[in-house]
This record gives sequence, C-alpha cells and structure tokens, in this order.
Amino acid sequence: IPPDAPGAAGLPSLLAEWRETGLVASTYLLDNSEKGTLVFSAVAVLEFPDDTAVERWQQVGAPKLGAGLVVTRADMLAHGETTPRDSAKATFMVALYEVKVSSERYQEYVQGYLIPEMEGWRAQHTITNYSLFAAKDRATAPWHALLVEEFPNSRTYEQREEVMSAVRKQLTATDPKWKIFSDTKKDYRTERSISRSVWEVLPAPELSDL
Repeated sequence: IPPDAPGAAGLPSLLAEWRETGLVASTYLLDNSEKGTLVFSAVAVLEFPDDTAVERWQQVGAPKLGAGLVVTRADMLAHGETTPRDSAKATFMVALYEVKVSSERYQEYVQGYLIPEMEGWRAQHTITNYSLFAAKDRATAPWHALLVEEFPNSRTYEQREEVMSAVRKQLTATDPKWKIFSDTKKDYRTERSISRSVWEVLPAPELSDL
C-alpha cells in the first residue's frame, strides 16, 4: 500500500471478509510505523493453498480493492515460526530488496545464507516468525524480494543488532558455505528499505449471511 493510496481505508474489512469466507488461506496486515521515511504505508500478505485459489481471488476478490493498492504475486522462498506467539504484541521488520541474480541463484543464496541466519535468530528467541517472498514478475513489481521478521516485543527488536552479530560470528566459524555467501551477498541483492512495522488487528467481517 503506497503512502496516500486513496483505496487504503477499506482494506482491513476486505481482508477480514476474505479470511472469514475462506477466499484466502490466511492474511495479515502490517502498518509501517516509521512515518518519516515511508516507502509504503502498509503491507498486506495474502496466502493461498494453490494457483487455483489465487486465480479465484483475482476474479472475485481483486476487483474489490480500492484505488492505488499494488498487488504483487509472489512465491514464499523461506519460512520459519515458533508457536505459540502473540503477533498483536509483536514488533515487525519489513525489508525490501532488489535481486541482482537469476531466480535459481537467488534461491541458492536464500538456502545457504538467509535461512541459517534466520534460524539462528529464532534459536536465540529473538524472532518468532520470518517469511521471505520473491516476486514472480520482477519487471512489474515494486520490489523483488520482501522479508518479514516478527520479534516478540520491542525489547527483542532493539536487541537485534547484538544477536545478529553473535549469530553471524557463530556461522562464520562453523559454516564455510554461509561465510562465502556472506562475503558475496551484495552480488545477490541490494537492500532498498527496512521499516519497523506493527500488526493491525482486523475488524470483525460484515457478512450478510451471519
């Protein structure tokens, strides 16, 4: 959702309706809390079980979207989560990247570099959830890759640099493949933005048959 998108106000109700009716498998909405440097005002993630469900949403749901919202069809390349967790009390970080290599090479980078690091953070209880999405069509997408990290609270978010340093030090010492990716990661992607975000609780759906 770009800043000042005129159709943004109606999105939370739509997401709640789609979740309730099963049009999407799951969905969540993150509001950008860094108002001074907005690349986006919010990010909504809609997950589907298969391509058929995506096509049905594009026919039935997408036409209801308000003006100015940008839809990017993407694959989930990496995911890890810890349960139980309370996302409503969590602090999120959303990172946007430009990918500089082929999809196949980027997936190798994700497997060899990003997942080991994210799992190291999760083992330290610094994050409870992470997902990396890659745009199917980079030419038309506002981002090539999008990483969402969920921190249990603001305190763990503020400690992320310390934990990141410790995890990277350990991986450097124990995983030669990870070290190679670490030394060459700028060849694979360029970081466009990192934004602190918060979970928006969706309203109860307004359905006529309830």
